[in-house]
Amino acid sequence: MVKNFFQDNCVVCHGPRGTGGSAPKLAGDASEWKSKIFERAVLSGIDDHGKPLKAPMPHWASASFKSDNGVKPGKLEIDAIQKYLRQQK
Repeated sequence: MVKNFFQDNCVVCHGPRGTGGSAPKLAGDASEWKSKIFERAVLSGIDDHGKPLKAPMPHWASASFKSDNGVKPGKLEIDAIQKYLRQQK
């Protein structure tokens, strides 16, 4: 389940293990942010320095993951993505 959230929603841009692609590397970087900061980045597009993430990073606060049927991702889903990324180091 942990891998599925990342694979279903993030892999196209961030690569299969979060090591980068057309979007920045997350494993070993954003994966190490405090949980609240990582959640803010996913939901609001604000990084660990309080700056907006570069486009076209989606802001999931007004969207849903592919499996969520229109509901914005919850803390457990976001924590699962961060957990997966931490395992990729």
